[in-house]
Amino acid sequence: MYERFPNEILIEIFQYLSTIDLFRSLVNINSRIESLIKHSTPFKIDLSCITTKSEYDYICKTILLSSSSPLHYLKLSNLIVQCEIQLFINMFDIMCLFSNLKSLSLLEVRLSELSIIIPKLKNVSYLSIISEQIDVSKDRKCLYSLIFCSDSSLSLSLNTLIIKLYNNHLQRVISYTLDGLEETIINKFKNLKYLDVDSCYLNDLKKLFSYIPNIKHLNVNLFPSDDQIVHQYYSIPCLICLTLNIYSDRVSKEKKAKCGARERERPMSLNK
Repeated sequence: MYERFPNEILIEIFQYLSTIDLFRSLVNINSRIESLIKHSTPFKIDLSCITTKSEYDYICKTILLSSSSPLHYLKLSNLIVQCEIQLFINMFDIMCLFSNLKSLSLLEVRLSELSIIIPKLKNVSYLSIISEQIDVSKDRKCLYSLIFCSDSSLSLSLNTLIIKLYNNHLQRVISYTLDGLEETIINKFKNLKYLDVDSCYLNDLKKLFSYIPNIKHLNVNLFPSDDQIVHQYYSIPCLICLTLNIYSDRVSKEKKAKCGARERERPMSLNK
């Protein structure tokens, strides 16, 4: 049956299956199918649930090292296999491997690993960082600097950014502040449309708006900075969905603001 389909149709079908399933079920059918899978079908690799070294080696050596297909989706985690992300970095030339990467998800990643990975990202449109390994009281500003101050192509390609640092993320720590970060910003992230961050001071939110002028969806845990900031007015022309989880010493509450199609042409203001 496969022989009747043109290559374009087969590649389209293959993209609905995981890369691992393709290799285990179809790669040995015939030389044509094998060639299409290994050299023409974009790869989607999830290493976050790998539990054995043999399985890890199969994916890395049999699939990634023996093929030339572009890697479009990658998910790595240190949660199950300790130092998995560092092992991956050591095994590959990530500058080359990540050249066509579109989506990257990192679980329990360390700041040292991010400092290697982020500068190598050229075409990533989706970036998710979820970790308890990054100390928010010490490393949060460094993380934001890596992302927003990097001279990589992220500012041109990034559409969705998710940052979740669960290390005491609801405590009001002065080191959360991003003061001074705006002085080192190289480019604005004009294509960033979705941002989800786990902790931010209200003053920092104003700074973030200057980096992301076309943001449409914003989800943030917010800490009031002081009593004066509530009188400030922010114009966010493209924002259509805003979710604020506001924390203070006495109260924690969630506010959701959405504007419909009629409101999209008008600037949205954030004024507590």
